[in-house]
Amino acid sequence: MKHITPISKKICLINSQKKINIDTSYIQQVIEKLEYFVPKIFNNINIVLVSDRKIKLLNNQFLGKNYPTDVLSFNLGSTAEIIISVETAQKQAKLIPHSIEDEIIYLIIHGVLHISGYNDNNPKNYDRMKSMQDKIFLRVLKNVITKRKNQRHS
Repeated sequence: MKHITPISKKICLINSQKKINIDTSYIQQVIEKLEYFVPKIFNNINIVLVSDRKIKLLNNQFLGKNYPTDVLSFNLGSTAEIIISVETAQKQAKLIPHSIEDEIIYLIIHGVLHISGYNDNNPKNYDRMKSMQDKIFLRVLKNVITKRKNQRHS
């Protein structure tokens, strides 16, 4: 069963995978801070968390690549979809190392940059996009950490 969580008027988190338990409330807090970076042209963005099996099917269907990937982004006009494999995110999180939730947030930012028109199709574009992704990631996490600290002292 899908767990659908509206985060704001624009962004909805849909957890349609069951294999891995994740802290969606933490992801929601961070996504609230991320809305500032979302282009105004989008009326809504669905962030869909899926299994490797599901993202492999989508990757094959839309990009002709018959393997799982970490994130797919679709700009559908006034709506966008960012699809993330939680299984792949878990594997990548272990390599960093950081939490699976932080890796999912990092991938959401990657998807937001793609739907905003950024591309990582060559080394120069990849470096530019990665630098931007890292800056946004650190900025939104800093805001959430500061908010958590302030809540504890209240």
